[in-house]
Amino acid sequence: MARSPKIVIDDPEQFYKDFPQLTTANHRPTSPATDEYNCVGLAIKDVDNWWWPKSYPDARMGARPVQWMLPYDADETRRESIVEMLKALATRGFSPCENGEIEAHLEKIAIFGVGERVTHIATLPRNRHGRWKSKMGDNVDIEHELRAVEGPPYGIFLMFLSRSAQ
Repeated sequence: MARSPKIVIDDPEQFYKDFPQLTTANHRPTSPATDEYNCVGLAIKDVDNWWWPKSYPDARMGARPVQWMLPYDADETRRESIVEMLKALATRGFSPCENGEIEAHLEKIAIFGVGERVTHIATLPRNRHGRWKSKMGDNVDIEHELRAVEGPPYGIFLMFLSRSAQ
């Protein structure tokens, strides 16, 4: 039986500095690094686009092209807010829920942030036995314990959302 190729994290030294709570025991890479999609794309099941409320500079690509679910307004800060993210995710059927436990009829996501600014979304695949999945920017996808991605880039866990299974 052939073994799957090992998935390599881009710049592992910086990756583990950025996410100091990640250990070999609480996460594992599940797909190669790509800049084709981000954490929101993974959560809403669109891995062909980078979804975020605003464009931002990217060292390799200039201003990264982004997709968004709501009309733009002039207030850049507001668009990365929890309120705006909830409005946007509601267009895809998500609403706040009480817990991050697996339920057969629901898809669940977890929002992370710093203050009122959303920084990351993790998803709970129903086949992962309670392990969450995250697209780590333009790096790898990982399977992890919920709070293992807390740290400087993503801040802390803020809330759960769910929608009917698609």
